[in-house]
Amino acid sequence: MKKDHNRQLAHELLIFLGILMLIFFILRLWPILLLALVAILVYALKMLFLTCKAPPMVVPEDPTLPVSAEPPDTEHIIQQRAFALLQRRITESVCREYPSARWIWAEPNAFEKFICNMPLLLLLNNAGGYRKATVLTRELMFCDLTYETVAPDAETTTEPEDDTSPEDERLPDTPTEPVNYELLAFEWVEKNILNLNIHGNEAIAEGKETFLIHATLLPHADSWPDICEELLRNGFTEAKVLEDGIQVNLPH
Repeated sequence: MKKDHNRQLAHELLIFLGILMLIFFILRLWPILLLALVAILVYALKMLFLTCKAPPMVVPEDPTLPVSAEPPDTEHIIQQRAFALLQRRITESVCREYPSARWIWAEPNAFEKFICNMPLLLLLNNAGGYRKATVLTRELMFCDLTYETVAPDAETTTEPEDDTSPEDERLPDTPTEPVNYELLAFEWVEKNILNLNIHGNEAIAEGKETFLIHATLLPHADSWPDICEELLRNGFTEAKVLEDGIQVNLPH
């Protein structure tokens, strides 16, 4: 706007000087006419120089355009994803040997030990008589799973090697009570409640009423109903289990 205004003033000034030169020419005032001509040339050169030197116009960004810049993943989020992937690898390894087996962490600080690359202890159920197993990790990756303890009744029923098939040599499972995942759900929600609140606030800012906790961030799938109960105790209006995770309804 300022540049257009200056051009308008320069245009009007040139017209005014041109009219004065015409008057001086009619009146035959040659010295004044010569001075006016020199002044016009100097002014024209000055305006040409300022026009060439003027910086290019910078078009301001439209503030109405949405700027979608996702924050980079923090170290803690990467560790949580690696821990969720570790639990999936453990489940796949256990179910490969014993399809009906279930497992839980034997210690509440499994995540801290995983970050430090320390051995992790599992409690097993319906795993061919085995009750415990040790998980070895390296650089936040699953390395090996070692079964440690066999139930006493399973040890007494072992038979010497013969020509029977491997299925006959497998130790019988002893009936046990269902695994209680309430402690695992309580610890997981307590550890991740801050991140869940952050995701909830981001969803509210975007005008959403729900957000999804993906399965890769959750522990064993059997603990998801207990996690829903813990989420309700922590202020969320509703939480339900889906195939790919837990959908959480935000409070109004």
